[in-house]
Amino acid sequence: ARHRQPSDHNALYFNAVNHCDFCGKPLSGVSYEKISDGRIRCNECSTSAIDSAEEFVELFTNIKATMESFFDIEYKVALTAKMTDAKTVAKGAGCVFKPSTDMTSRVLGFAQRKNGKYSILMENASPRLAAIDTIVHEMTHIWQYLNWNDKKMMELYGKDRNRDLVYEGMAMWAAIQYLYMIGEESFAYQSEMIAENREDIYGEGFRLYKEKYPLVKDSSL
Repeated sequence: ARHRQPSDHNALYFNAVNHCDFCGKPLSGVSYEKISDGRIRCNECSTSAIDSAEEFVELFTNIKATMESFFDIEYKVALTAKMTDAKTVAKGAGCVFKPSTDMTSRVLGFAQRKNGKYSILMENASPRLAAIDTIVHEMTHIWQYLNWNDKKMMELYGKDRNRDLVYEGMAMWAAIQYLYMIGEESFAYQSEMIAENREDIYGEGFRLYKEKYPLVKDSSL
């Protein structure tokens, strides 16, 4: 109870009528709000939503420094980050945003490498923990861009799906590991359970990474 860890039988129920589009929690009654573009947000996520550019920049700067400390890495290039609406993020990631009552496994942000510049674009109105999850995920991709030879990676793992398993699996693992490391055990556990139940490259990649590198859920790392 002290760590807010739900028991197994109270883990996530995936057959609820509505789900929060940010944390994935099943929703009932009127305990949520619907954003103008169709996204559904639970009350808890609404209370911590990042609404200003100043808040976002401060959070991004803190995450960058903390990632460098936690994972013993360094970003030696200039990075830019900004928020925009869900449809713009989806379009930039090569997807289409369609609001749904189901738990939508959509892209909340994406990292871009263009003309030697690196940037992150993330959905606006995101609650703090979902924003942290997304930023760490995309910062991991930027680390990959800076440290991995993509041509060599394709030689090792092949193109398309196998390559994506390596890239996305690591980003999923890093984001959840980061959440555990900053003490957000409840949200980290929920994110872990959602990843475990996903049947796409994100879920499969995460399970492969977790098997190879078990998550550390205390301060021993």
